[in-house]
Amino acid sequence: MNALIRGPESNPKWASYTSGCFVCGTDNPSGMRLTFRLEGDKYVSEFTVAKAYQGFPGIMHGGVISTVLDEIMGRFLWVKGYVTYTAEMTVKFRRPIMCGTKIRVEGEILEVKGRRFYTAGRILSEDGAVMAEATGCFVSKRDRPALDLAAQDSTEEAV
Repeated sequence: MNALIRGPESNPKWASYTSGCFVCGTDNPSGMRLTFRLEGDKYVSEFTVAKAYQGFPGIMHGGVISTVLDEIMGRFLWVKGYVTYTAEMTVKFRRPIMCGTKIRVEGEILEVKGRRFYTAGRILSEDGAVMAEATGCFVSKRDRPALDLAAQDSTEEAV
């Protein structure tokens, strides 16, 4: 079952905060402008790989793959209300991802230990083959592990 996320971006004061993001920002002219949805306990995005994201001819660049995996894991924490930063990420590239193909990106939260959030992400082909996968450790700010949207007067105060 698909569901819309009620997270920071549902608050008008936070809507512009991520607008310049390379992966999800709607106001970044050079960005990927990916959209996301919740499916059960996973956070999901689907898109067709543009030629602009290639490294070797016709193959998605490994740095872009890593960026998308970082985004699916970190943004899931963001929409859950946590202000976190990537502390560590390991990526395994399983198969080349060809430009022009549709892929599915999935992220999940595996475990929370204090200020540390352990996550996993993967990129799947249309037929369900794992193309790349990652694990991540995200750390919340000491003074603001979760967003208190009701108490925020401006974006600047929340960061």
